[in-house]
Amino acid sequence: MRLVKLSKLKSYAETLGESVGFFSGIGAIFVAVVVSSLSFDFLQYLVICHNYGHEAWVNGLHFVSKWGDLSNGDVLSGWPCFTVFMGSFFLTAPCFVGSLWLFSYIGMRLRGRRLSDPKPKTKKKWKTIG
Repeated sequence: MRLVKLSKLKSYAETLGESVGFFSGIGAIFVAVVVSSLSFDFLQYLVICHNYGHEAWVNGLHFVSKWGDLSNGDVLSGWPCFTVFMGSFFLTAPCFVGSLWLFSYIGMRLRGRRLSDPKPKTKKKWKTIG
């Protein structure tokens, strides 16, 4: 197994950062919305099954507001409510960043570039008089 040097990782990150475009951002936002919804539903399922049992979930108990109001009129507060809302954020954030990198890499590859390609030399537009 070949280890990648830290300097190469830095240049790869710079290359990916330069290739982020409009469509990469749109794709990453779409992934974030989908993952946020799925992670919220999953964590909601876990918390309700843990606190009220699986039968409550099967009978339709779920969150109806962001303040922890449940569909049966109860209010869920404290760590269970915090787990659902902040947990979905912490599951969504890495997926957003990873999908942004993935879409920028795909866009870069569609343009025919690779991570290991040298940076193109740029000409200075204006010469300074010194």
